Amino acid sequence: MDSFNQTTGFRYNSSSNRMSHHSDDESEFSGILDIYVHHARNFHNICIYDNQDVYAKFSLAYNPDETLSTRIIKGSGKNPDFNENLRLKITKVDAVQTCEIWMLSRARNYLE
Repeated sequence: MDSFNQTTGFRYNSSSNRMSHHSDDESEFSGILDIYVHHARNFHNICIYDNQDVYAKFSLAYNPDETLSTRIIKGSGKNPDFNENLRLKITKVDAVQTCEIWMLSRARNYLE
């Protein structure tokens, strides 16, 4: 079993004024979600030319268009090691975080 030296956590901003007239304002800051992306293991390598280049993409369910991504891990195949820290600002305390693994498409480069 791998041991991880980094942690993922949530810090809540208790000094935010939740009783203000702007409590429904999406831009009001409530906290920070610190994410440590360690690795992904054993997912299908769909690239037929070489080992796939992948990255992880994170978002919050209430705002799926605002995303954070890791750097691209070139030639990682099915076992990328990210070892990267990301930070999401949270505006809703009951937020749900999503993670997706994406392959960088290089099809245009192979066709040229």
